[in-house]
Amino acid sequence: MQLFFDHVAGKTQEYEIIHSPVSAIFERDQFDYALQNGWLITSTWYNPNCSWFRKCKESGTPVWYQSRTARLKPSDYVFKKRHRKLLNKDNNLSYKLYDSFDVETMIKIYNLYLNARGFVDMYGADHPFAKSDYGDDRITIVFYHFKKPVAFSLLDVVNNSVVATQFSWDYASPELNLGKISYYVEQQVAQNSGFDYIYLGSSYECSALSKSNYAGFEWWTGRAWSKDIELYKKLTTNESNIKTIDDLYNQQVMFYDHLDI
Repeated sequence: MQLFFDHVAGKTQEYEIIHSPVSAIFERDQFDYALQNGWLITSTWYNPNCSWFRKCKESGTPVWYQSRTARLKPSDYVFKKRHRKLLNKDNNLSYKLYDSFDVETMIKIYNLYLNARGFVDMYGADHPFAKSDYGDDRITIVFYHFKKPVAFSLLDVVNNSVVATQFSWDYASPELNLGKISYYVEQQVAQNSGFDYIYLGSSYECSALSKSNYAGFEWWTGRAWSKDIELYKKLTTNESNIKTIDDLYNQQVMFYDHLDI
């Protein structure tokens, strides 16, 4: 394992704020350890022109970053009546599991997803749809509406867990609630396969609030996995309102006030 701390900036005269993005390179047999300790592989970088990151990508060396990761424990998931009702709401909706799927179709759905949500394309030409950075094993869940592929979830297998690396939906029929349905289906698939965890990626701001609504939810504090959902909601909600250094400092104070919870 190689650890890197990039000391970008600090405000230490009036505040005690240090901004140092943390990254790492792990050996293949360390990937499970990395996931269990809050690390994820990044497909993007703070500056796409960074020569170090570009060389890592070109050599096939995954770069990991440390963040507030969230995960679900599939064994805690219970298939309830409301889940069945949502899944059976439209008889023309179905899904299939694949080891791989047509990349061009996934890119098309992904672009429609970005347009519908107003998101920015973080991948550019480096779409992670053709091959997983985490290894050779991948479960692709494709959702069909009237037999047309309209959404997909990518679950990359690492030892006895999976990483949910991408969900995209064309939003042609918003009433399908495929975002919510995908969580239920992913948990069923992971539970049936006996996986220990589903890692859900970085979890910041209000858009990450919904992750805490599902059974077996935990989030990485940077030191340990926490089940404190109220603190998670407070942190993510506050983050969407951070506009100034004062706001950031107050968030930092609040975080450390609750560190032992």
